[in-house]
Amino acid sequence: MANRLQTARRHPGYIADHRGHVSGSPQLRLCLPAVPESLPVIRHVVATLVQAQPLAPRRQQAVLAALATAAADAIRHAVGDRAAPSELVIEGQANSRRLVFTIIEEGAGIAPLIGDGGVPGSLARIGAVADRLELGRADGGGASTRMSFRLTGWPAAG
Repeated sequence: MANRLQTARRHPGYIADHRGHVSGSPQLRLCLPAVPESLPVIRHVVATLVQAQPLAPRRQQAVLAALATAAADAIRHAVGDRAAPSELVIEGQANSRRLVFTIIEEGAGIAPLIGDGGVPGSLARIGAVADRLELGRADGGGASTRMSFRLTGWPAAG
């Protein structure tokens, strides 16, 4: 896996084409400090993309809850013992079939936190909503969480 965080910094429109997922420039891209105070901004901005999709309100809320959980986990992973906050990158895009979000953080990654009991519950909540959940490690450390939500086959909003 290329170090997507560094690539995202150099190429603002970058998002990887990954196994048939949505590719091209993201429709939403946030680069924020990985601090808890960023969570309200993240929730507000990602809601604009989610609410623009043909999903029933209940499904939209479930997707937003999964994204909020993933963002909070990424911030928790990134904070660790760092004195200065690291960066959190969130990219989102949709086509007629799916909505895909990727969250990249510079922290210690996922492996050191699995033993603390917090990650499996979070992953279960995200996995219950996402149609596909991919976890990866960035080359420079940190982690990448990619969630794909199917737009077809769910009742349309209305």
